[in-house]
Parts: sequence; C-alpha cells; structure tokens
Amino acid sequence: MSKFDPVLILAGVLGLDTSTPKDTQMIAYCCEGIEDMWAFIDYCKDKYNGISYAKPAQKLSTLSENYKKIEYEVKMKERYKKIGIEVSLLIEKIKDTKNYIKHDNAKWQELNIAGTSECYFSNKEQKLLKALGSEKYVVELLETHKLDDELLKIWKKSLEPKKSYELLDAKIKNLLQGAKNDNN
Repeated sequence: MSKFDPVLILAGVLGLDTSTPKDTQMIAYCCEGIEDMWAFIDYCKDKYNGISYAKPAQKLSTLSENYKKIEYEVKMKERYKKIGIEVSLLIEKIKDTKNYIKHDNAKWQELNIAGTSECYFSNKEQKLLKALGSEKYVVELLETHKLDDELLKIWKKSLEPKKSYELLDAKIKNLLQGAKNDNN
C-alpha cells in the first residue's frame, strides 16, 4: 500500500523511539495479530489523546487491545452470519428426523441418508447436538422453539478464543487426570 514503514509511522504517532529495544519490543508485541496496520495507525491518531496514561507505551498497549477487540468483533459478525445459516439448515434436518427420534428412539449416528449408509448428520453436527443433550431433549427444544438459541450459544462459545492461561490449565488437568489413571 505504501512505501513507508508502518512501524516507524506508528512510533512517530505515539512518540516511541525505535532505536531503543524496549520501545521496539513493545511495538512488536502490541502489533502482533493486527491485520490492517494502516487502519490501526489511523485509529491511534484518532484515539491517542483520549487515553490519559503518562507513557506512550501504555497508550500503545491500550490502543492495540481496543483495536484488536474491534477487529475480532468484525470477524465474529461475519462468522455469526454463517453460523446462523448453518443453524437454520441443521434445524431443518432435525425437523426431518424428529419422528424417528421421538418414536423409534433413534440416535444421531444411526440416521442415514435414504438409500445409503452415509450418516444424515455430519460428525460436526453430531458433536454440536450431543453438547446440547440427548436426542429427545433436542427435539423438545425444537418443539418449544428454543433450539436455535441454544445451538447459537454453543456454536458461539466454541468460537471464543481461549486465553493462554486457560489452555495451560486444561493441559495441567489432563496431565493430572492421566497421572490418576496411571496410579489406578
């Protein structure tokens, strides 16, 4: 887009010194994951004076966190539109099979496409539906018009990024669980 280095421009806007390792590292850390640096620079120009920290590095940290949230929200709106379509299609599939579930106690993985051995619900759909509960409970949600909201909640929750400490916590729990199983 431009022949200018966005890092140098950002440093100039924020009053940071790219000749010092501390400021250079702060810029690199704060800008990691930002998709559109030029839009971020414009954002910083616009919002810089509205933040009342004494040090430019603190302002950069706050501005980058806020900007990353905005970028994330924009991405998620697009994903949510797609999820809404997928949820609608999944609900139609459940409507098609609800009698088999209610009267024959069929399980998701037992329902096949007519004339084939291919499962009617994909593995992804089965996993999502199992997260809600039993097949009969899902049909009950469908009949009480609550299924779309419940599916959206689970799907959105699966898209939320985990913090690094949450991932570490899960790994530790898995290791501890493995150690318990080894001792038995």
